Amino acid sequence: MTYCLRGEREKSMRKLLRISMYVLILFTITAIGTGCSQDPEILHVWFANSESDFSITGLYVRTESGSWSSSFIPANQVLPTNQYFEFDIPLDQGSSTEYYVTVLHDSTQVLLQKDPLDNPLSILHWSSTTRYKHITITTDLEGNPIVSGEGGADYFLDEFSAYTKVSWQ
Repeated sequence: MTYCLRGEREKSMRKLLRISMYVLILFTITAIGTGCSQDPEILHVWFANSESDFSITGLYVRTESGSWSSSFIPANQVLPTNQYFEFDIPLDQGSSTEYYVTVLHDSTQVLLQKDPLDNPLSILHWSSTTRYKHITITTDLEGNPIVSGEGGADYFLDEFSAYTKVSWQ
C-alpha cells in the first residue's frame, strides 16, 4: 500500500511539474512577444556647436532602418558657434546611433561624420532620457573643415550654461 501511495504522489508531482513548465513556456513566449512589439524609447538631445570655426548647416541621424534622417536643422537655418538646439530621436537605453553634420565651406556643403580618432560620430542613450552633445569643427592644415572635438554626457554639462539656444527653435 505504501508503494501505491508513493507512485500516486510521483504522478501528481510529475503532473504539477508539467503544468508549471507549460505556464513558464507560455509566460516566456508572451514576454518575448510583448518585448518585441514595444516602441523604442525617446531620447531628448541637446546638441551644441562648441567653439567651432563653422556654423552647422545640417545634422542627420541614422534611423532604425539604417537610412539617414532628414536634417534636424531646418532648411535655410544654421547652428552657429556656441549655440545649441534640442531634438528627440527614438533610441533604446543602452543603444547608440551614428550621426553626421554638414558645414558650408567655400560655397560647398562638406559632410563630416568622423571624430578626431576616425571613429563614427555617435549619440549614446545611456542612463538618462536626456543626452547633452557637443561638437567642435575647426580646419586642418589645408584649411578643410574637420571635427576636432566631440563629446556628450547624461548630466547637464557646465559648458551648456555658456551656450544660447538658437532663435529658430
